[in-house]
Amino acid sequence: MADDDLDILLSSARSARARRIDDDAPAVTTDATAPRLTSSDQTIDAVLPTRSEERHPERRRRWMLGLSLVLAAVAFSGLLTDAVAASQLLTSSGPWSFAIVWPLGGLSLLATAALQSRFVDRFARVPVLVGLLVAYAAVFGVLLALVATGVSTAVPAALAWLLADQMNFLLPLVVWSLASDVFTAGEALNLYPRMSRWLYVGQFVGLGVATVAGWVWRDAGRDLLWLLALAPVACLVAAFVAPRLLHNATTAAGHQRDESSAEAARDIVAFLRDLPSFWWLLRGSFAIMLGGTIVEFAFFELTDARTEGAGRLQTLYAGVALLGFLLCWVVQSTVSPKVLARTGVARSLAVLPLAVVGAAAAALAAGLTSSVALVTVALLLWRLPRWSLDASARQSAFALLPDERRGRASFAIDLVPIATALVVSAAPIALMLGTHQRWVAAVPALLLGVAGLWCARKVIAEWDTTQLSYRLKRRKRLN
Repeated sequence: MADDDLDILLSSARSARARRIDDDAPAVTTDATAPRLTSSDQTIDAVLPTRSEERHPERRRRWMLGLSLVLAAVAFSGLLTDAVAASQLLTSSGPWSFAIVWPLGGLSLLATAALQSRFVDRFARVPVLVGLLVAYAAVFGVLLALVATGVSTAVPAALAWLLADQMNFLLPLVVWSLASDVFTAGEALNLYPRMSRWLYVGQFVGLGVATVAGWVWRDAGRDLLWLLALAPVACLVAAFVAPRLLHNATTAAGHQRDESSAEAARDIVAFLRDLPSFWWLLRGSFAIMLGGTIVEFAFFELTDARTEGAGRLQTLYAGVALLGFLLCWVVQSTVSPKVLARTGVARSLAVLPLAVVGAAAAALAAGLTSSVALVTVALLLWRLPRWSLDASARQSAFALLPDERRGRASFAIDLVPIATALVVSAAPIALMLGTHQRWVAAVPALLLGVAGLWCARKVIAEWDTTQLSYRLKRRKRLN
């Protein structure tokens, strides 16, 4: 009897171990046709699996679909709100309004990030995501109530701009942090570019609606702010879909520690200091985001000066953004996976700083010539890598971080620099408008791009050392 019991226990142990290998541990590619490693920078990325279909293919496809649909809904709401708010603010208050609204938007992002840092890694991420989607839908309801009461256009337009910042910069980070719970770092190299295509679907639809409505409604006397009624509907649909399609997904349960915002900030700063490449990525992000924000304003200021009417301006801005995201779709479908596989994550992160240098140079030329075409090129040079290759590279890097700190780390590296750039942008905006010289602000943008390139070199130099840190999540780093 004892021998029989021992056999049963051994059999159960082997079965449990097999299930664990199947469910959790990534399989290492040993096929003779596997790509050869060309540098140590690619070592960690290449040994991890690149096909999630090897493990529960039906579930993995369902989880990827759920996350992709949420990204599409968030992108639709964010870009539609961004296009409407930009056109309404410029036509009602002029370019000087950006010197007020952008810093307010940056402060609101910092305040919201400080608040959310207390629970983004503390509680299970799916309920947190659903709660945020419902909360943003409620705020959109307040905005529409303001429109219905007939208050000055500048008030709901400013609130819409603040909401657009939250939807475009903060909420996607929560979704990507959830995705990094579900998928391994190796799977991220293949799946994140595919998921980004759904992000572009939402952006295409949102900008398409803004473009068509700006063209059709401009002579009909209709308030374009009513387009924002579509945003809360998209948020509520995403809140309904997410928990159902992510059923049985492996997500972080949260560390359950009650931390203040200051404690969470100190913890994540100490954590990033122990990871040299991520620490340099944080430093470079401050320079890159401020340089890109200056390029964004150069586009808004020049197109506002050369375009008459909110409808025409909304159509122009949404049309250019639509073209940009169409190009991003092409890059994500054809270029990003190959570049990530061949050059690795670290070198892919150097593309955006180089793009900032090119965009600032184009904005400088546009300021000297008052050319809408040149400033459009500058905007596209800045946005194309940011929303395609750089986004995939950053999320692939974040997938290496432990679950209990990933959300706060992504806030620190991706959100805080953007928010800080929006606050500090008041200075170059005032410089440009005060001197009546459009090219002036492009000079610091060019210098900031160069600083970002220097930080990118540091990221590459420290990448291999960082991969050996005990701070990284070993299951997602090595098999």
